[in-house]
Amino acid sequence: MHQVKKKLIKLKKKFKQSKKAISRVEQIKSQLTSRQYTVFQNAKTNKKCFHSKIKRMKHRISSLKKMVKQFQQMYQKHTNEMLASLSKCRKNLKKIKTCHVSKKYFKGLPKNLYGLLRSLDVKFACLKKSKGSDKLNCMNK
Repeated sequence: MHQVKKKLIKLKKKFKQSKKAISRVEQIKSQLTSRQYTVFQNAKTNKKCFHSKIKRMKHRISSLKKMVKQFQQMYQKHTNEMLASLSKCRKNLKKIKTCHVSKKYFKGLPKNLYGLLRSLDVKFACLKKSKGSDKLNCMNK
């Protein structure tokens, strides 16, 4: 569970980075398409530079499209990984019937979940954090 938690944190960071990158690429792409239109309007006066500029812009747009596709694939991969690890966490939580079940299910749970479990159900009322660590101790009544 602890490894799953670490993986989740890493995936969230990658997820945010890929989201930002996609938006940045989309913004550049829209700027380029508007710029291409202005170049096309100016082409009537200057025909020599027109073809080279259009070629460069088309190349740039195609490379940006590739980048967008790459980021979308990455984004999809990370979301799938996150969903898989979340379902794993849920399954482990379902296995916990009482406080006295093996400690291994509690290992990677986030800190704020301890209090939530305690407040939600009486059977988790005996959950307590041991001093100096994040692990839980199941106290026998």
